[in-house]
Amino acid sequence: MVLESAVNLGLISLTDARVLIAGTSGRKQHALRFFDPSAESGSETRLRLWLQQHQVQVKPQIDIPGVGRVDFLVGKSLLLECDSRTHHQYRDEDYRRDMAARALGHTPVRLSYRQLFDDWTDTQEYLLRLLRTRRHHRPPRPY
Repeated sequence: MVLESAVNLGLISLTDARVLIAGTSGRKQHALRFFDPSAESGSETRLRLWLQQHQVQVKPQIDIPGVGRVDFLVGKSLLLECDSRTHHQYRDEDYRRDMAARALGHTPVRLSYRQLFDDWTDTQEYLLRLLRTRRHHRPPRPY
């Protein structure tokens, strides 16, 4: 959602964003009820809205000690990361974070821009299969 990105980038204050939302028509206001100023990209917004639509417990922008901030904690142990088009420069750090997450018992899953937009149907099927295992409801068990 563009409004989320504008707040996150500091282009508009959270207060001003809420005033804008309050001043919209009922139909637009209904669409904006899922506004989350912690979203850092359209990819994150798309994934979060899809998870919420499927009644999946999701916490955005959560700090995991030893790993760092992750885009989403789903349930108790599934970590979802939305990698942008320009994200490739941080791959080594991503690998380190994924290793740390696995050592702590989490399941990290990285989704690319292409998976979230161009291959969205296949990605949705993958996520549904992953969620149906219900493993994300288990607390992480370090090894």
